[in-house]
Amino acid sequence: MGRRGLSFVSVVIASACATNGTNSGNTTAPVVEVVPVEVPPDPGPPGLRVLEKGAAPRQVMCPRGSGAQGLTGSEVSTQETLQETVTVGLTTVAAMTVAGMALPTLTVPQAVMILQLDSTMVPTGQKISGKVISIESTPQSDGRRDVGAVPLWEGFKERLNGLVGATGQLELDDDGKLSLQSAELGGMWDVVAQGLLPFPATPIGTGARWQVVGEILFEDSLVVVQRAEFSLAKTDSDTFEVELAIERWLVPGGQRVFKIGAMPVNAASFHGTVRGRLTGTCSRRSPVQGTIVFVSELLATRPEAKDEKVSLSVETRATFF
Repeated sequence: MGRRGLSFVSVVIASACATNGTNSGNTTAPVVEVVPVEVPPDPGPPGLRVLEKGAAPRQVMCPRGSGAQGLTGSEVSTQETLQETVTVGLTTVAAMTVAGMALPTLTVPQAVMILQLDSTMVPTGQKISGKVISIESTPQSDGRRDVGAVPLWEGFKERLNGLVGATGQLELDDDGKLSLQSAELGGMWDVVAQGLLPFPATPIGTGARWQVVGEILFEDSLVVVQRAEFSLAKTDSDTFEVELAIERWLVPGGQRVFKIGAMPVNAASFHGTVRGRLTGTCSRRSPVQGTIVFVSELLATRPEAKDEKVSLSVETRATFF
């Protein structure tokens, strides 16, 4: 059986749907209130542009050839592959309403994932592939065999174990354009991808701000417009701290049919945000440490159930170690 679409969020929702109507003492669940949000008329010009250069002294951050992080500078004549492992902990809270009925809210304990990343420099940027080496999670500290309000620990663990060996590929070019070419990991790969920070090709200093606008693949086939703004909070030689603020919207007229777990839906509205601060070094492609928080709100209908309305709100906290 293929793993495509078995993202961390999909695993959580699939487990929740499998236990629909069952909880661990909670007899009520909050109704998800999701407000429709449309893509703004002008999210900004596509590609990377510098908004503020920052304070002097300024430098080209992580120029190509300085290490795995570098994306800028002269073209390379050979393809050098750099390998590293990245460890990220994921904690998710999900609330879902189907046909006016609220499913029990899920609060999932942290799952710690270790991936191997292979980064290959090419003239236009980098190609990056990843593979899950291991993923672990534990029940809540009080010993209950449940996840949040739903007794689904065994089903959750079984689906989580199915992600080991899953892979993802992406390209990140010198303009900061992110292309998720293949994503068996779905939203989990998206978490890793957002930790790969694009820097301008021009010198910047502390306080610099730059923006990247483009389209990315979300989950299986949902294409969204993403506007990402980065701020260089601190820099010291080849180390740095960057704050990021990202907004996402559905592409007007684009593909809107995808799956939540095993449930096909037709997306009517989607809005997502990503906020956080990451610490990195030019000798690595992935962050050294830091936390980013993903919030996604979706309104959809179920074509297989007379267009029943579905509301989904998910918050995922990703911590890099």
